[in-house]
Amino acid sequence: MSAPDDDEVYEYLGPQMRWIQLVLTAAFVLVAVSLVAFATTHPWLTPVLVILVANVIGNTFSLLTGMNKRRVTWSSHQERVTSWNPPDGRYPSVDVFLPTCGESLEILRNTYEHVVAMNWPGKLFVYVLDDAAREEVHDLAASFGFDYAVRPDRGHLRKAGNLRHASRISHGEFIVIFDADFCPRPDFLGHLVPYLDDPQVAIVQSPQCFATTESMNWIQRTAGATQEFFYRWVLPSRDRIGAANCVGTSAIYRRSAIDRVGGFAAIEHSEDLHTGRHLQQAGYTIRYVPVVLSRGLCPSDLAGFLNQQYRWCQGTLTRVRALPGLQTPHFPSLPEEARSLRRAVSKGTFRQRIARWAGVLYYITTAMNVFLLFLPGVIMAVFYPEDVRPAQLVPFLLGLWVYVVLFPLVSRTRWRFEVLRIQMAYSYAHAVAIWHKIVGREIGWVPTGVIGQSNSLARSISWLGATVLGASLVAFWVSIVWDVMEYGLAQFWMMVGLMLAYTYLALPLFVEFVKILLPRRCSRVAEVEPEEIAA
Repeated sequence: MSAPDDDEVYEYLGPQMRWIQLVLTAAFVLVAVSLVAFATTHPWLTPVLVILVANVIGNTFSLLTGMNKRRVTWSSHQERVTSWNPPDGRYPSVDVFLPTCGESLEILRNTYEHVVAMNWPGKLFVYVLDDAAREEVHDLAASFGFDYAVRPDRGHLRKAGNLRHASRISHGEFIVIFDADFCPRPDFLGHLVPYLDDPQVAIVQSPQCFATTESMNWIQRTAGATQEFFYRWVLPSRDRIGAANCVGTSAIYRRSAIDRVGGFAAIEHSEDLHTGRHLQQAGYTIRYVPVVLSRGLCPSDLAGFLNQQYRWCQGTLTRVRALPGLQTPHFPSLPEEARSLRRAVSKGTFRQRIARWAGVLYYITTAMNVFLLFLPGVIMAVFYPEDVRPAQLVPFLLGLWVYVVLFPLVSRTRWRFEVLRIQMAYSYAHAVAIWHKIVGREIGWVPTGVIGQSNSLARSISWLGATVLGASLVAFWVSIVWDVMEYGLAQFWMMVGLMLAYTYLALPLFVEFVKILLPRRCSRVAEVEPEEIAA
């Protein structure tokens, strides 16, 4: 894998195409109207309305915060970068943190080859932060001339503890963090450091861009493609209203600001999100610059992807735990980290607060919608086949067109209809994460790229996914075959067509869930083939 080339750097600074949000809203409205008509036919279908209300609120919040004109343009970025001169004629010193915890040497070597090629006229120090304390990683770091560090309390606070220790043994004015699989361009710093001239800017975040090639399996390919929407459309709009998120890797941090808030957030997951909130509470801002300067690898197997999505959902849900007035018996007391986050969330403009809630509702609605996707059709096919008409399903066609036609046309990554399959997968991860949050259960963090570790979390998610998908596929096809024989194809041809599309998405995912559940696959985790890394 390589860093983005010159043609890819400014891909997100082309026409913003905010009208896509309106198309998505229109598609949702059509489906919502159809589902309201469905849910009001019988009292026992009322729970569908509850899910719809949550979706209406979530879509409204997303629309309110997703239609802003982005702050950074191609011309403004070019002017800032080309005209920038370091303060007092001195280039600030930069520390590059490369945390690792068991990732393959091939992945690490590929990343280090890109990091060592970074250009910076000032002092540049690179620290390999090895929480696995492997001798081979020490030797690899030494071969590149990087400092190698192993903290005395390995494992404590996971990645956050690793970063906190690194900040104590380093002294650069700015800190850059790259995850183990992220490859930066040589001019990474030159594009982002100029934005730190404003002393109120604590973090400059660049997009997380992922490789999506046809040679990859569908999991890795679609996992990378589905991230584009957030970094290309959502974050630029939030940046405009001062509600940008810190997503950890491929960002530059101001050390003095980090020190002022007590260092990187002392929490076992989503330290990037919490650190950003702490900085905003202290009066600093986060800038998002949609210039593609690094590229990473998504998990190539479903277990690693589910683990990653579970962590991201858990991190965002901590906002709910920290919001005023939302403590429940399962959340009887708030740690200092959550109390600090609560104070941060309670501040900000109305639109900034809406943006934060939009992020929370996104996870809640995706967890709900993975069940809503098939439930109305199954109910109609099983209980009310005589009432089924092709015209009832027409409202779903616009949404189908968006995923089959529109997104493949406008996306820079390799977006295909199969992306919906990986979105179904992460919806099950979100559902389990929400349930664990409700019952107060915590699952330990495992790095996405770690090799040879059992993944009980992935099995829990796969059990839910396989059960729901298997039951829905059997119920759907048995009932549809029966209904067609009873009432004729003319009444059910539209439902059969949509069911074929659902099967195309659900069946391969069901197979992957079953593979994770099989004993011989229990220990399988995210692993990248060497030829993919070198590509």
